[in-house]
Order: sequence, then structure tokens, then C-alpha cells
Amino acid sequence: DLGYKTENIIYARLPENADLKLNTLSTEFLSVPSVKEVSFSSVLPAESESWSNFGLFINNEKKSIDAELKSIDSSYLKLYSFDLIAGRNLTAGDTVNSIVVNMEFLTELGISDPNQALSLNIEGIGKNGSYIKGIVRDFHSGSLHDKIRPCLFYINPRSYSTVNIKMTASGNTVKGKSGIATGDLQRLSDKWKIIFPDQV
Repeated sequence: DLGYKTENIIYARLPENADLKLNTLSTEFLSVPSVKEVSFSSVLPAESESWSNFGLFINNEKKSIDAELKSIDSSYLKLYSFDLIAGRNLTAGDTVNSIVVNMEFLTELGISDPNQALSLNIEGIGKNGSYIKGIVRDFHSGSLHDKIRPCLFYINPRSYSTVNIKMTASGNTVKGKSGIATGDLQRLSDKWKIIFPDQV
């Protein structure tokens, strides 16, 4: 169990991330009947691009933690079916002042009850720190041979480099899993060319 689901999800790297183009791309993709959800992010769930050190005070004691940083939009956790175990998901109106962390992030800080972590202020992102708004169940962001990593999700559109697209199943099966129809991929390609005509 990876801690998230990848069935019928495809992705592409973005040649640029101007807000207007991304909004238009999302609208165009969602107009394809077989597209269920569209999300933008800096990385895929199993990719590690950025690490940073974060600090916070617990019972007047300063603690610090090195954690993986993933920039996502408000659709990402739902698209990949992450299990939210406390608090809420990020919303479109959130800024870097709101974050979601995984349970390992709390475990390394000595917090066993996720509900106790809600609204804790974390130093390291944003001018005045960020507040934990939600906690997701632990997931594998690297090799299954490696230890689960502490991870922090936040919204930062400037760092989006990937579009994630969740499709409905075609009914065809490949290696026991449902597949995506070739015609649907062509429809996405046609929509892509409207926004990025020089990129495959």
C-alpha cells in the first residue's frame, strides 16, 4: 500500500506555469468527458525535489525537523486519494501560511495524536510561519525499501511543474488493471496543443 492511488492517473511536465495558461489548460482538460480531476504540483507523490528544515515550539521547547517539501494545489490530495486523518485539506484560498503534513512529520516531533498538532505554528515557510491545517496518513514518497519520510504539503503556484490528470477507466484491462483508452489520450493531446502548440 503506497498510501495513495495511481490507477488511471497520467501526468505531464509543464513547459511553463503562467496562471492564465494553467487555468485554461485545466478547463480544457476537464471538458474531456473521461477526465475526472486535474491538479497541478511541483512533483509526483513518489518524487523528492526539495527538502528543508522546519522548527516549532512545543511546551516552550524548540524542536526542528528536516522534511520533504511538496507544492500542490487544492485538488492534489483528493486526486491521489491520500487519507486525511485529521483537520482539513488545503483550499484554493490558502497561502503558504497553511500546510498539511504526514503522520511521520509529527512522529519525529514526538506528537502521537494528530488532533493535537492542528494549528501548531511551523517556522520555515512564510514570513510568520505556517499553521498545520491537516494531517494525512503516512505514504511512500521514495523506494519501498526506504523509511517513510516526513513530508509537508503547501500551496505555491510559482513552483508548479507537473499536471496530474485522473481519468475514468476505459473498461480495457492491462496486466489486471483498467486502462485508459487511446482516443482519450489523443483528446488530451489536442487540448494540450491549444495551450502549448510547440510542446508535445
